[in-house]
Amino acid sequence: LGLRNVLVTDAREARFADYLALRLVTAALSMAVVSGIALVCSYRDGLVWVILLVGLGRSLESVVDILHGLLQRHERMDRAAIGLVIQGALTLVLLALGVGVGGRLVWGMAGYPLAVAATLAFWDVPNALRVLGRAHGFRSSTRLWISYQPDAMLRLLWVSLPLGGVAVLMALSASVPKYVIAHVLGSRELGIYAAVVYPTMLAALVVTAMGQAARPRLARYHSRQDRAGFFRLVSRMLAVAGGVGAVGLGVTVLAGGPVLGALYGTPLDRYGWLAIWVMFAAALRYLARVACGALDATRRFTTGMLIRAAELVLVVVLLPVLVMSFGLVGAAAGIAMSSLGVLAATSTALYLVAGRERPEQMGRGLGELARD
Repeated sequence: LGLRNVLVTDAREARFADYLALRLVTAALSMAVVSGIALVCSYRDGLVWVILLVGLGRSLESVVDILHGLLQRHERMDRAAIGLVIQGALTLVLLALGVGVGGRLVWGMAGYPLAVAATLAFWDVPNALRVLGRAHGFRSSTRLWISYQPDAMLRLLWVSLPLGGVAVLMALSASVPKYVIAHVLGSRELGIYAAVVYPTMLAALVVTAMGQAARPRLARYHSRQDRAGFFRLVSRMLAVAGGVGAVGLGVTVLAGGPVLGALYGTPLDRYGWLAIWVMFAAALRYLARVACGALDATRRFTTGMLIRAAELVLVVVLLPVLVMSFGLVGAAAGIAMSSLGVLAATSTALYLVAGRERPEQMGRGLGELARD
């Protein structure tokens, strides 16, 4: 549902208890669905237990995610990051111990939900309580933490639905190039393309982290009608993302082939030209990611979903023609075109929403957004 993103951009300070209640309900429902599928299908007992344990771990992680959203909204990403490190290390240790001592995968997988639950209980919950206490003057009221308000939960569900659509559309847009390349050119070319694309994902992590850290502040700027502060921060983020892309493109132009050869071996050092196109597409995607994050901070989630739907249509239309005509370079060029389209559409939407919006339209509360 993208509930964390709704929470992070909620500068109007809606009750966190309503977000947590909705997340607990959806986590329980997802666990029930996974359990039903695992029990109804004719899997052997060991596989059923593995599915159930993974489902339990993922359900607990969804609760962790909403707590990290609270920390993110209060700009305590350091607490969330430490929690993820603890959880990852503990999961690895318990997985190794379970497989080593028990001798079966199911014993190792039992360590996954156990590690998530332990980190949740002893790190994430105490930090979330501390942040809530400071935000509300250390009032010891269970209403800050526990709530069951069906109307509020339904409003949150309605607001967050477009973000679920965005997640689906982004996954489809990312998958289409793989399917087209595999169908038109074959699995060997798909493997080459994936190897060339992979290094660009490292820089994407930097851009994504920057956007996550800045999103709550952008939401506050927008809520306070501080257009100068909003666009100043967006401009700085675009400059950083553009700088990352420019540096990557420069390195690729100067030494793309040798770098690929050093990473993967001699056969790939002949794909330097492909690497340039892939890096160019990645640079545009970094800029588009910043613009989309800024649009999310204005809580125009439906607009973002429509832009992503248009991107998917563009990818589906362009990629088959370009791949058949120009091979792997055509795939990279198609992704560059779609990223440029997303950047242009999102920038226009940002200008219309945050740049020209009337004061009485800005900073609308959750109830009004739910009726859009």
